[in-house]
Amino acid sequence: MLVSFSRWVKAPVALAAAGVMVAVPPAAAGGVRHCEWWLRALHVTTAWATAKGGGVTVAVLDTGVDPAAPDLAGSVTTGADFSRSGRASAGVFWGVHGTAVASLIAGHGHGPDGTDGIAGIAPQAKILSVRVVLERTDPLEDNHALASHQPAAIASGIRYAVRHGARVIALPLDPGQPTVMHAAAPAAAGGSGAEKAAVAYAASRGVVLVAPAGDTGNRADRVNYPAAYPGVISVGAVGRTFAQSLFTSHRPYVTLTAPGQAIVAAIPGAGYTTFSSTSAASAIVAGIAALIKSRYPSLTAAQLKDALIHTTVFHRRGGRLTGAGFGTVAAAAALKRAANVAAAGAARTPPPTHPSPTPAAQPTIAPTGHPIRTAVQSTAILTLVILLIVLLGASLIAIGRMPAAPAGTPEQSPGEDAEAPPPSAPWPPTPWQADPATSQPSHSEAAYRRTTRPPAGAAASPPAPGDTTPAEQMRGQTTPFSQTPLEQTIRPPKAPGGPPWGPAPKPEGPPPPWAQPPN
Repeated sequence: MLVSFSRWVKAPVALAAAGVMVAVPPAAAGGVRHCEWWLRALHVTTAWATAKGGGVTVAVLDTGVDPAAPDLAGSVTTGADFSRSGRASAGVFWGVHGTAVASLIAGHGHGPDGTDGIAGIAPQAKILSVRVVLERTDPLEDNHALASHQPAAIASGIRYAVRHGARVIALPLDPGQPTVMHAAAPAAAGGSGAEKAAVAYAASRGVVLVAPAGDTGNRADRVNYPAAYPGVISVGAVGRTFAQSLFTSHRPYVTLTAPGQAIVAAIPGAGYTTFSSTSAASAIVAGIAALIKSRYPSLTAAQLKDALIHTTVFHRRGGRLTGAGFGTVAAAAALKRAANVAAAGAARTPPPTHPSPTPAAQPTIAPTGHPIRTAVQSTAILTLVILLIVLLGASLIAIGRMPAAPAGTPEQSPGEDAEAPPPSAPWPPTPWQADPATSQPSHSEAAYRRTTRPPAGAAASPPAPGDTTPAEQMRGQTTPFSQTPLEQTIRPPKAPGGPPWGPAPKPEGPPPPWAQPPN
């Protein structure tokens, strides 16, 4: 239903003839700005302290936008017309619906300090007007060729908007589906492949796409395009109590909701109207998206959508509700979450570094050109080295644990035929002493002889002057001494049962002076 405010409104003839405009006395209205209850209900006025949409262009793909509307003056750029209708911008079948949508997005009011008229969600944003559909009251809707061309016109409009710098695109209702007050153009139903491809193209460029979910919820509730395409934020409508409107789509592709019932908006000719449609709700969400893009331009379309759907009110606990999506949008909360997302992204981004004059070392690649094979070989070599180290350590431990020779035991060279003294024998041996009873050498003598035996083949020589005695040598002196002929008397036993050293030969004479035992 569309309602006009008399005295303020110069109602378009087409809408008046259709019987959709109802005059409301100014006293009852209380002023246009006071009728915008959603500005406070969605905390838009609070969000204005952070951003107002400056620097962002919102493309309105609709029936056209009147650049002379007081609340949009200076904010509208008229783009291409892809509808092929030939309608002029001054005609009664041009720009009615599009101007209403644009004023909800970026109206800045008029009069002293802009306090009169419509204040849009993003009053400092710019509008790019792209005409892609016909007014529902236009008789050309019955023209099959023009009606069926509208999905292709929407596709062309999307690509045009992306090329001309739009960061947010407000898409139209499905021209093939009826609205609250008007019938559909069946030839335009179902969307098109070109339309779907254009949506994907815009999404790949980081552009935020917002579309009305559809106005047939209380009837056939058909699928609406382009709202149902992936990558589009599809918006349903709620009333002032935040209850879902009867006409809003209940399809599962609905992303979230916004006020869309009895919404005041501007129309061409310095007029205003009240209308109910998911296209009004979609315009409000597009305005909030412009606020976020204005304050945090680095956010991707996915991050912006995340900020919208995770800060809603009146949402289903724990998830999404068919027809209502994630709940009703909230402007200030969405901006706050966007700030957190932007801050987290800035924290993860490493600071820029200056290039080093020395080129970075390149990884060594095997001659076969397979770096993976090189890595495997390096691992094998490292494993082998570690294994060798482990084996060496084990060997050292084993050697350290071997039993040591008893302390004080003399080493015997290979090939020696002498026997070691019994363990009870003293060491070092004492000088030679003969047993007077047996005239046999004592154990000490035998040990002494064994330690003084000359090397094989060496001839015994008499002591030279200055040589030390064996007794002195046995006391730990380091001065060398000569060998004696006594070494030649050591022989193995000659008869069983005899003394281990055999009979000692009788000395031919007294022992030399150096062999005398010390006094």
